[in-house]
Amino acid sequence: MYVLSMNKHSLFHALRRLYAYAPFWGIPFIVGVCLAACVAAPLYGQSPDSASCDNLLERSDSLSTRSFTSAWYGDTDAIAPRLDARYAVLKRAELQCNGDAKAEAIAEKAYVEAQRRDFAAMTSTFSTFFEQYGQTPTDTSTITKTGFRSVHHYYAFLHYHTGDLAEAAQGYIRALEVTPEENITQRINLTESLALMYQRMRDRDAAMRAYQRALNWTEQLDSETDTYRRMRALLLFGLAGMQAELEAEDNPDVWRSVAANLRESLDLVSDPGTVFQANRLSALGEAHANLGDIDTALSLSTKALAEARVAESDRTLAFLQHVHGSILMMDGQFDAAEPYLRRAVEAQPERRYEDRRRVLQRIGILYERRGDLSAAASYYQQAIETVEDYRSGLRATEWAAAAFGGWQTAYRGLARVQLLQNNPEDALQTLERTRARHLADLRLEADVAHAMAPEQRVRYDSLTQVLQAVRSERSRTDSPVRAIQLRRRETEVIATRQGLLNLPEATTAPLSTIQDTLAAQNRVAVSYMLDEGEERFGRAAQSHAFVITPDTVHAVPLDIDESTLNEKMAAVSPWLASGQEDARPSTGGIGSTQVDLHALHDVYQAVIAPVAPHLPKDASLTVIPDGALFRLPIAMLVSEAPQSRYDYASARFLVEDYPLSRQLSLSSLTDGSETQRRPLDIAALGRSEFGEVMLGSLLAEAVRPRSIQGTRGRVGYHLPPLPGVERELRSVADLFRNGRMLLNDEATPKALNDLMGEATILHLSSHALASPQLPLQNAFVLSPSNTADSTDSGLLYLHQLQGQFASIPLVNLSGCETAQGAFHEGEGMRSLQYAFRAVGARATLSNLWPIDDDAAVTLNESFYDHVRRGMPKDAALQQAQLQYRRMHPDQSPFFWAGTMLHGSPAPLAVSGPPRWWRYAGALVLFGMITLGAYGWRRRTA
Repeated sequence: MYVLSMNKHSLFHALRRLYAYAPFWGIPFIVGVCLAACVAAPLYGQSPDSASCDNLLERSDSLSTRSFTSAWYGDTDAIAPRLDARYAVLKRAELQCNGDAKAEAIAEKAYVEAQRRDFAAMTSTFSTFFEQYGQTPTDTSTITKTGFRSVHHYYAFLHYHTGDLAEAAQGYIRALEVTPEENITQRINLTESLALMYQRMRDRDAAMRAYQRALNWTEQLDSETDTYRRMRALLLFGLAGMQAELEAEDNPDVWRSVAANLRESLDLVSDPGTVFQANRLSALGEAHANLGDIDTALSLSTKALAEARVAESDRTLAFLQHVHGSILMMDGQFDAAEPYLRRAVEAQPERRYEDRRRVLQRIGILYERRGDLSAAASYYQQAIETVEDYRSGLRATEWAAAAFGGWQTAYRGLARVQLLQNNPEDALQTLERTRARHLADLRLEADVAHAMAPEQRVRYDSLTQVLQAVRSERSRTDSPVRAIQLRRRETEVIATRQGLLNLPEATTAPLSTIQDTLAAQNRVAVSYMLDEGEERFGRAAQSHAFVITPDTVHAVPLDIDESTLNEKMAAVSPWLASGQEDARPSTGGIGSTQVDLHALHDVYQAVIAPVAPHLPKDASLTVIPDGALFRLPIAMLVSEAPQSRYDYASARFLVEDYPLSRQLSLSSLTDGSETQRRPLDIAALGRSEFGEVMLGSLLAEAVRPRSIQGTRGRVGYHLPPLPGVERELRSVADLFRNGRMLLNDEATPKALNDLMGEATILHLSSHALASPQLPLQNAFVLSPSNTADSTDSGLLYLHQLQGQFASIPLVNLSGCETAQGAFHEGEGMRSLQYAFRAVGARATLSNLWPIDDDAAVTLNESFYDHVRRGMPKDAALQQAQLQYRRMHPDQSPFFWAGTMLHGSPAPLAVSGPPRWWRYAGALVLFGMITLGAYGWRRRTA
């Protein structure tokens, strides 16, 4: 009888660890080895009736690595009889074995079901196990932590290969939880697998923490042993892959770090003739290519191909051909690169999502550069289909927004090709598929949750509350260990909650529907596509603006790329500079509010002047921004620049020509406002007095302090008072007949929740805390609901908002930088205004930078005055800004342009103020009648 010793776990983990890094470099080389070992070998746990289990699971037929690899990637016919025989054995073992042997049989049975493409059965097998035994061993359980670890590990591994990354991450976290702390090697193996999951979900910070934690654990091993050297070599290889995928882009410093990690890995362990050696040499060659050293890159890549041939790994060889072809493209050798890329794409299995996407995109670029547009479109379309399959496992999670932002290359490539083919409408629809996908999923999730069966909805709401509590505690904790535990718990709850949802695919609105909406609103839309050329492949930028009118679609070329636009915007003001949040000025000096009108005119010439001939003069304008344009209040662009750079009174701004609004997508244009009147016209909440607000270490470290001009306390900020808030709230509440004002202690998150469904307008005025690195920790400062609870800081976090849903016609976030947040491609700024849009706000009014108290009062009073008269919201904002300009002609646009309207511009169903003259007239009449009656009685007495 063939029996694997207890170090089979070590073998499994070592092979899995080796495989974990291959996907970045695109090599599915080890999965066959790893899984063949698991399936071919008998179960290695011993149950109480070990003799009968031994007899039952005695090995009778060997299964080669090649056959298992072929089966996993699509050739199931060759191995089907052996799979069927093994499956029958495992089903009997599931019934007859006990303890860990039973758990191992169940886990392997799920694996065989996945090999047989019976994923429903695989899911049922895992579900049955967890329903019967739970997630962790109990005092009465016959299955130990070893058995549970195996089940969770298989669960994670299989869900990763079926594309469900969130479930895979949950499985690895649970496997870690049942792995003893003293078992360092297994904890390292599982942690690096978890790092790969975060890497695939493009959560760079979480992946980096996991890699660093695993590297730290290797220090507990004997540095003279082969185990230490090999583990560190593998971890450094994985870390280099993560850096190259999520950090490098065109940053030479990061590529130098990638190269250093790979060289250290090669120095620690040299494995000639192995896939591991081939992968590292290829990766190092790619790093040298991105550093401009093509000769060294080609030399290393050629050596890598030779190592892959010696290792007899066809799929490793295929992907290394992709890398080699890419290096040849970087050297301008397109004809030489083509056969390498074609062989790579032909050999890539459909279920290797990330690798397949990369190869398809690269060959699409090659054909685009060679002018074969039909072939380029075909390969880009295949890459898009791969992305859509991959994304389906992340729906409505935070990972979806981050991951999809990094997967848009294929969509933009296809849009470019369609423009070259003179198909602007097709290009626009392709681009639209990248816009506001996460926002649409969040809204769809809310709709699905509302339609759940009562018992399922109770479970969903309970998990939502747990998730909010975990995120809130994570924002407060000072313990690194506890922070890691909470991060794991957060991942687990997200995956569990997603399992309750069966989200349909969110769809984009047909172009005809969008144009009907534009016609009904007398509106024109401009959707931007800012391109960044790929100098390494010799591809120039092809930026465009799509002008959509009720009757036409024009694709207008823009002679600018995103890098150049960033430079032009930085010349306007430090507030518009990219990636310099910490270097932004305070609002104390005049220099911080000055903007260069000549630089603003340059930006106008780049992004508005080319489309101006297509814009009707009497229409409203909605902009769908892209890239750097999310940071630009387009109302402040200067169409006619004065002689002086700072002669604001003589400048002509775009706001003088059009009512302006923003949308994240064209489909969002069809999301109109409610016409039914609500009990309250406006609910105005604000806080003017603060003291020290307890932020917790997570937010305290991430928040931008200069935006609020506060000083750090122990774990919070001593926030300055906002004396203008009370005046602002009273002034706006008095403008409406049915208004309610809550100030300071009354303005709590609970009060806000209670009013969200009752008010047409929700007006919030306070400090806002923007965290670029932690978008879910963006917060609005209200008052504690429970002063006796030391953990209740009164902060309204973005993650708390995303856990609820209420259709609100307008939310006015009258705080500093409420439109600022982490930028995600296709979604824009993940800010507080974005959060309110996600929970159902039809429109938001928010600020891109700090706002002056007096300016806020003036702008809000004027805006609401025009809204209550029935004016569309974009026109009301336009009139408010123009009125402020007339009152303060010499002031910089800093004071009025940062306030922007996102969402529906439709009018609001609100009433005006009480008509006091009618009440006064009634009182006078009543008085006259009373006096008359009194006089008549006197005369008749």
